[in-house]
Amino acid sequence: MQRITALDRTHMLQVLSLGIKLFGEAEFPYIRAAVNTSITGLSQVVLDNNKVVGFALVCNDEESRLLNHLSGLPDAYEIAYLGVHPDYHGQGIGSKLLKETIHAIFQKSNATATTIWLLVEPHNTVAYKLYSKNGFRIMKAIDDGPLFKGFIMGLTSTAYNRSKQPALCEFTMPSHQTYMEEPYINRHPLQALAEAF
Repeated sequence: MQRITALDRTHMLQVLSLGIKLFGEAEFPYIRAAVNTSITGLSQVVLDNNKVVGFALVCNDEESRLLNHLSGLPDAYEIAYLGVHPDYHGQGIGSKLLKETIHAIFQKSNATATTIWLLVEPHNTVAYKLYSKNGFRIMKAIDDGPLFKGFIMGLTSTAYNRSKQPALCEFTMPSHQTYMEEPYINRHPLQALAEAF
């Protein structure tokens, strides 16, 4: 039987193992850092008979490799990694996991201006659709060369609380190389973003 529960230290090795399977060995140092700095009361795991089959790692570590892109965000939480084992894809588990994680963050945050943010690579259309469907909107397109090309998506507590379900965020796009500029205006955001780089 599957259930979503708060991450605790007993899940860490399973999360690392699944993270490497989902994101590749090159991501191991980042996954390990996210596991070590994750907020256990906000991070979530999906268990199937006590086996971790999905996870969402929430961090607010000021050492984030992309924090320089997020200056000025008050009380920001990063969903550093969200993944579901391939055998469990297509069952709505990722969506349920994301919703539970969003709810946990906004319920436990004391600030009135909380933002949840995450990174999405241009080719990851499945993730883009999942996050968009749950109220995340593009905050900024980024190109850090070999580190990361893609965009930061965010969801504010103000937008979330408007309907108690994820809603539109109120972010402005950067003025250069965004998917909102011509000739990208009529294209899918992921296609336009990939072309911008």
